[in-house]
Amino acid sequence: MIPKKAGVLVEVGSGEGQLTVPFADLVPRYKIIALDRFKGAYSGNEAGLLSTIVRNGLNARISVVVSDYNAWLTCQRGSKYDGVISSEFLPEITSKRMEHFFAQCHRVTKPGGFTVHSFLSPEPGNARQKRLIEADSNTKWTKTPSLEWFSPSPGIVVDYLRSAGFRRLRQIRLKSGLVIRSKAARQLLKDWDIRRSYWKLHSRTLEMDGLEIPDWIIVGGIKQP
Repeated sequence: MIPKKAGVLVEVGSGEGQLTVPFADLVPRYKIIALDRFKGAYSGNEAGLLSTIVRNGLNARISVVVSDYNAWLTCQRGSKYDGVISSEFLPEITSKRMEHFFAQCHRVTKPGGFTVHSFLSPEPGNARQKRLIEADSNTKWTKTPSLEWFSPSPGIVVDYLRSAGFRRLRQIRLKSGLVIRSKAARQLLKDWDIRRSYWKLHSRTLEMDGLEIPDWIIVGGIKQP
């Protein structure tokens, strides 16, 4: 979904670079601005990202900006970047903020540029996925509940991108198939800031049947020339 050309794109919510670094290898002609505020549950990720960038020799192609996404985007001039992307960022904001975010994405993107956003499906495909969504959404279990949802629905993302002015919209679903059991499931719950009480209550089920990452949804569009 990324045009094969050169340019500069912005990744919002880069975290430790789980997407940033492998993505950079796939689009070698692009430079990437990795934007994140690195606060709250994500404190310390900046050091991990910078270390990964150096280790992979990507200093010249990936620059890190520490800022609130809205404050930074608001200060950028219009039609400046070739694209704006994100991975698992949309679940961190509300529908109202997402509407404003997409409007900013459209404003700072050059005519003919693109925006692409990936996130986990909010609709579980089986019991393992349902357990993971429940653990990460229910305030009884998670220490860091999302503001509005586990993930937005693909339909609302498409509608908001269209309202922002993006066209030629595309939606892709990628099956995860990643099942996590036993000690790995316990570690995943810890990494996702899910309380130990969830493990204690469901330990037998989690050891035997496990959790499963839901399908990935990728939605993107083009700013018309």
